[in-house]
Amino acid sequence: MKPDRCLRKERIFTHKKVNDSGSFPGKSMYVTTVRAVRTIKFLEEGSLHVRMRQLIGREDGARRTALHELTLGKGGYSAKHAHEWDHQLVVTEGLGVAIVAGRKIPLRPGTVLLVQSGEEHTFLQRGTKSLRFLTVTPI
Repeated sequence: MKPDRCLRKERIFTHKKVNDSGSFPGKSMYVTTVRAVRTIKFLEEGSLHVRMRQLIGREDGARRTALHELTLGKGGYSAKHAHEWDHQLVVTEGLGVAIVAGRKIPLRPGTVLLVQSGEEHTFLQRGTKSLRFLTVTPI
């Protein structure tokens, strides 16, 4: 099977076409850099100053989970919400607060947080630098 060239988020990679099982034959890994992935405005109603990069997704060969970087700018926050999956995140930059099931959890670089499925939560930026974190979600 001849590989297709695909343009995705301002970068080019090659892969073979997806087979019936949803996997990429012959594709064993995907490599990029965070800065190579375009940031998009996160438009969830009730959020403010939130941007997102999909670092790894189905288009890259992922079968079950995606990896995103979220950035909350000065005064930014996510809408209060809950979902059917666990929310795993690692803070990489900045300061903030997560409010999970009514409990305030300080966020700073190195903080690792697991929000269980069904738990209502929100994220708020604090301090002078943007709050950045990586999060894993199901596809």
